[in-house]
Amino acid sequence: MTILHKNGGALVFLNKLPPALQQRFDYDPVKAKAAAEARSKADAANAIALQAEIVQAEKIKRLNQIANAKALDATNAPPPR
Repeated sequence: MTILHKNGGALVFLNKLPPALQQRFDYDPVKAKAAAEARSKADAANAIALQAEIVQAEKIKRLNQIANAKALDATNAPPPR
């Protein structure tokens, strides 16, 4: 829960509130734990996918650098005799 006031704001975790306030905000610890585990699994899967994209981008960059170097060598090569 975020509490805003004239000097800024504060983040208060619902599990830290007294039970009466938890009920008022429909906090269910079982559902909260399940949601946190689901977020954790999704974050891990996203991290793996991001790492794979980074590796793929690095490969493409290296291939482009090689192709550019070969093209530059071809334009700077002396003409055949």
